[in-house]
Amino acid sequence: MVYDVWIETSHQSLCTRLVTYFDQRSTLTLFPESNFGTRAEELGPHTSTSGPKLVRLSGVTASPEQLHACSREELLAVLAAQPAPAGGVRLQCLPLGLNSMLLAALPRSWRLHPVHFDTVLHVLECEGKLNWGLAPAASLWRTPPDLRVARGCSRAVHKLQEALRALRGGACSRAPLRLGTVVDVGAAPGGWTAHLATMAERVIAIDPAALAPEVAALPNVTHLHARSEDALADILRLAPQGADLLVCDMNLVPPEVMPLVAALLPALRPGAQVIVTLKFVGVGRDRATAAKTLR
Repeated sequence: MVYDVWIETSHQSLCTRLVTYFDQRSTLTLFPESNFGTRAEELGPHTSTSGPKLVRLSGVTASPEQLHACSREELLAVLAAQPAPAGGVRLQCLPLGLNSMLLAALPRSWRLHPVHFDTVLHVLECEGKLNWGLAPAASLWRTPPDLRVARGCSRAVHKLQEALRALRGGACSRAPLRLGTVVDVGAAPGGWTAHLATMAERVIAIDPAALAPEVAALPNVTHLHARSEDALADILRLAPQGADLLVCDMNLVPPEVMPLVAALLPALRPGAQVIVTLKFVGVGRDRATAAKTLR
């Protein structure tokens, strides 16, 4: 028998995430069975934050029993009967009290660890039943421990390091990155500026706020105490040949930050590159809608 299943969520943004998870079901196990449908779609007129809060799964062939969650006893029996995942396992439970229950009940072959893990066991209790799934560590949106470094004047430098690795040719590349002039928009307190100063001849830091003293004292850092809208003339004066790279980590939503960045593009040389972090704030983090806005 083939039928459709309607899922009601508590917020429209969750519908978008549910459809995204369904589309990625080959790597995520929120929908572990192939008979849980062939298509997921948000129903009715909606935005990223409002709408009927409904998702339809089409082409479902699973039995009603397969669509139901299990009791605590059933979950423990299922987990104990299957081979333990290779490597460490992190528990991601709601409510948090389920962590203690699983820590005490799971076999010792399940190597549970909150930091060093290869698999995530997701468990959600709803109306007395447990909904659960196993997923690879990459599905948990979290900085892995090997990328964490000591806290400096700003931890935001981790994002820049990842982007620069991509410019360098990927995480496996050993080639050093050497730059001429770099423009850092919204630079304070200076985490990005300090890191860029290790690979650039000059960093022009733009921010009306102060840089950390140790960053401002770097010999190849020039701090323009100005808003980005007023900085173009000074950048052109300091770098008449054009900058090699422009970076921006301003705490603004994309429709606000992109015009500011675009206004500074005349300060770049031909072939220069731009790194901008896109920050989607609020409860309706519908990335698909935001991407359409940026286009």
